[in-house]
Amino acid sequence: MQTQNEERLESLVEKMEALLVHQSQQEVLLSMSEVCERTGYSSTKMYQMVKDGRFPAGRRMFNGGVRWRAADVNEWIRQEWERSAPAPRRA
Repeated sequence: MQTQNEERLESLVEKMEALLVHQSQQEVLLSMSEVCERTGYSSTKMYQMVKDGRFPAGRRMFNGGVRWRAADVNEWIRQEWERSAPAPRRA
């Protein structure tokens, strides 16, 4: 037989798990500063890459700002990683 505290704890754990599932299903949008933080490039470099077609374009939002889907940025990072050569080892 569960105590009242154990029942509350179990209920809290179930709610937290449901929240994590809900958050993982939401679309995450990134600002240019967040894109730059993830990629390690400056905004100037990123905008040039967008212009050249080497990075996915963002979308203008209702508030006038531009956002990128985190999934698109993560996929670009993954592809860049796979294309890059391993760094030489230091002696």
